[in-house]
Amino acid sequence: MTNLHFKYHSQTIATKTEDFRIFRLIDPFLFAVDNIHGARYHAIVPAGFSTNYASVPQFLHSLIDPQGKQARAAIAHDYLYGTGEPRAWCDAVLRAALQADGCPPWRRWLIWLGVRVFGRRYWVAAQTLN
Repeated sequence: MTNLHFKYHSQTIATKTEDFRIFRLIDPFLFAVDNIHGARYHAIVPAGFSTNYASVPQFLHSLIDPQGKQARAAIAHDYLYGTGEPRAWCDAVLRAALQADGCPPWRRWLIWLGVRVFGRRYWVAAQTLN
């Protein structure tokens, strides 16, 4: 699941909802993922898509701001969890997106570890919604 190249094709603009933890995209958000074999995955996250950015426990907010540098990667990851793609691939894409956003290696690893350890229930829940 390594050797993925992630590229954004648009910026994100989101607005808060009534629930202060949830944001909604104002415009579509485009990104692409290439693997070492030349395969390309394109995604258009639609306007109106809801995200909480990164699901970071409160006690870690001083290390990882949920709306910080990794916000775009978190939106892509939230979206991918609802597509039916394999969870390990979605998590690998998150790591590549974090690198594309310039997140330091320690933060990429910590966020990736968090989704690998705690993300399964969210991925399963997203699969039941489709």
